[in-house]
Amino acid sequence: MTGAVQPRTLAGTWTLTAEAITGSTPNGGSWGRDAIAGTVVIELKNGAVTGTWTGPKGEPWPFMGQVELALFEFTTTPREMPVTLNGRQGTARFRWRFRGENDHDTLRGTMVLDREGEESNRLQPFTATRRK
Repeated sequence: MTGAVQPRTLAGTWTLTAEAITGSTPNGGSWGRDAIAGTVVIELKNGAVTGTWTGPKGEPWPFMGQVELALFEFTTTPREMPVTLNGRQGTARFRWRFRGENDHDTLRGTMVLDREGEESNRLQPFTATRRK
């Protein structure tokens, strides 16, 4: 006897890990992002995707998004973060953007920390597993 195939759902709590990445800037410099781990809590209500992303600092970032079949995309609300630009301390608004595919109890995709009003191409691959 075989079990019925369960429909894919994003709803639930997920443990996320993302790989460290590095790259080069157009002027010959380099950049990098450390590996990161955290928790994604996803809710589905009337076709809307909402939830929170909580990274290593432990502060939840609310998000909204969309799902189409197995594909998903969600973006956190922007938040002020400390930055150093040209040797000066300041703040800038950033948001996390997640895109990927749901394979039942595993999410795979990319995440990126965008400065508000910009879309970065410094995509960080991630995998998330559903907590049971």
